[in-house]
Parts: sequence; structure tokens; C-alpha cells
Amino acid sequence: MLELFFLGGLVVASVVGTAGVPMQPIPPAAFDATLPPQGEAAARPALAPIPTFAPEEDTGQFTTAAEVRPILSRTKDQWVSLREFEGQDLLYFTQIDSWRCGLSEVRVSVNGGPLDVREMEPCYRDADTPNEIRGEVAPYRTYGAGEVGQVALQIVYDDGTSDVATFDRAQIEE
Repeated sequence: MLELFFLGGLVVASVVGTAGVPMQPIPPAAFDATLPPQGEAAARPALAPIPTFAPEEDTGQFTTAAEVRPILSRTKDQWVSLREFEGQDLLYFTQIDSWRCGLSEVRVSVNGGPLDVREMEPCYRDADTPNEIRGEVAPYRTYGAGEVGQVALQIVYDDGTSDVATFDRAQIEE
């Protein structure tokens, strides 16, 4: 469960685990690529600011932010799933990949690490099914068994707006 509260004038997001025990708070700055990195992250390269985009018209093929935002908003709890397979954690992005044509990028953080941009398959705008998943990019990331404890995501829509979600392992594990 995601809880938002004010702390020193900042809105802070906190995830409450399934046992009702608060997990480490995640400040909004963790999702803002325009702030300079601090602490350990200072040595890592910063992400580029979110680019601005011209509004797009609805296409009827779910290829714009206006068309995919309602779907992704309603299915936020399904953005990612986690499966342990052959001694590895596989973190799947199938739901996001299915509506990627309305997105410009997806940023992922595991266990409080830095947000990094996840490669996605291109949108096949000239095809009858532009959101088709052809397998050009793996729909998952691989980690060591039991390594994934928490996942934070920021999806950036093609109109420049974004949405965030944070999940603990129990919420996304199959």
C-alpha cells in the first residue's frame, strides 16, 4: 500500500508491507531526474530531464498518452510481476510493454537503487497492431534469487507527464 504524507514541506511516499510494517520512505526526489544525485548516487551519471512533447491526437490504436493513460492508471498494481525461475528473480514488465506506444520511457529502481531507463521494444505505428510484442527486447530483467525486495517505477507518457508506483516483493511475486 502506498501512503503519502508531508515531512518538512515535502510530500513523502511510503510503502506499507503486507504485514502493515512501513518500509523505507521514498521521497519524490527519487523520481525527479532533474535534481542532482546525492550521497552514493553522486558518482553515478544523472538521468536526463524529462523532455517536453507536443500533444498528440487520439489514434484509435492506443498509441498516445491520452489513450493508454486510463488503462495504465487502472492496472497500476499489475505494472510488474516477479517470478523466481531456475535460481533467478525475473522481473516482468509485460503490462507496461503492452501499452508502450503511449510512453516515451520507463524508469526502474530496484531496492532503492538509482532509477535507470529500461529499454523497450519500438512501437510499430505502421502495423495493424502497433503495440504487438515481437520479442525484440526481453520483457523482463534478471536478478539473483531473492534479490528483488522492492521495485519503484516511473512511467513517462509521450505527452511528458509521468506516473510512479512502488511495490514490495510480496505485492508482485507470483
